[in-house]
Amino acid sequence: MGLVSPGRASGRGRRYSLLDIASLRNIQRLVGEGINLAGIKRIMELESAVASMALEVAKLRTEVDALIDANPPKSLVRKSKQSIVVYKEEG
Repeated sequence: MGLVSPGRASGRGRRYSLLDIASLRNIQRLVGEGINLAGIKRIMELESAVASMALEVAKLRTEVDALIDANPPKSLVRKSKQSIVVYKEEG
């Protein structure tokens, strides 16, 4: 189903990145919970979409904070900064 696409070594062997291994472990856990491969694929797509949106929100928050610093409005209060960690898929 293309859930993980490892690279290939010269002898046709598979080469898995750390991200591939983490994905495989996540797939194994979800299969153990009784989720079929189509469901796992959808879950992984949704998790990727959420990560992309979190990254976009972090970028927009940085822009808004810079604009507020440059021209502080009297009625807006800046929210405290949050740390966001996003792991981007290789390839």
